[in-house]
Amino acid sequence: MKINCKKKISYGILIKDSVTGLYLGCVPTGRKDGLCDIPKGGAEENETPIEAISRELKEETNIDFKDLKNVKEI
Repeated sequence: MKINCKKKISYGILIKDSVTGLYLGCVPTGRKDGLCDIPKGGAEENETPIEAISRELKEETNIDFKDLKNVKEI
């Protein structure tokens, strides 16, 4: 599904380890209060939501996300 709209939609990702049940996905915001956020961002022109998530994860964490079969929308 390609998204072309004037409103900016942000896509994010949380990764759950199937063995430990722990989540990976916290990226430091650089704020003084030490808060962090999940890797997220908007889709580029003609980019699918999954492509946007994959790119944002790589840009913000340097993790290559290739296994798309278990991606769930929440």
